[in-house]
Amino acid sequence: MTVRLVVFDVDGTLYSQRVLRALMVGELLVFLIRHPLRFRDVIIVREYRRVHETFHSMECSNLEETLVAAVSARLSIGHQQVRRVVSEWLFGRPLKYLRYVCFPEVKETIHHLKKSGVAVAFLSDHYPVGKLEALGFEAEQAYYSTRPDLNCLKPNPNLLSKILSDFGVLPCECVVIGDRDDRDGELARVAGARFILFPDKNDRAGLLTRIERCSFV
Repeated sequence: MTVRLVVFDVDGTLYSQRVLRALMVGELLVFLIRHPLRFRDVIIVREYRRVHETFHSMECSNLEETLVAAVSARLSIGHQQVRRVVSEWLFGRPLKYLRYVCFPEVKETIHHLKKSGVAVAFLSDHYPVGKLEALGFEAEQAYYSTRPDLNCLKPNPNLLSKILSDFGVLPCECVVIGDRDDRDGELARVAGARFILFPDKNDRAGLLTRIERCSFV
């Protein structure tokens, strides 16, 4: 079956999340030296990551507000402060580093896919538009868990079903690329699509070659 659509995860797949986090730790340390009274920002970011990671994948009416409310309740901090800190440290400050930590192979692969007529979409559990623009990718085909028409986390199959429906593609014609088998891989399997783990130190073949192989499966 020919591959007609490739769906890329964002964090850890388009760029090195390990290197980015190291850079952000350095920035955070400098920030705390200059603003020691804002140490609670660290606690908010840590708690938001913890809530997000352990939150169930079932749909809810407003996922973003539900996550913020959970962090707010656990830390006894106002919703507005949680939103401000999360927006600053997870979606604002990291943007300036992204072009330095982007995987060149992914950029080349996406360029080749589009040139060959294969559709490309992006799917993330976090708001990805700013990141995609910083990386030099088109954000028009960005799907994310807190979108009002989605409101669920991976591996809920409704996320991928929405993309397949919008592109008019069958699950067997779609390949999902991601760095987490438990989230991205499970999402693909439940929806009936194929999955490629990337980066994958156990597979020396190039990403484009691995995608092309799926056309002959």
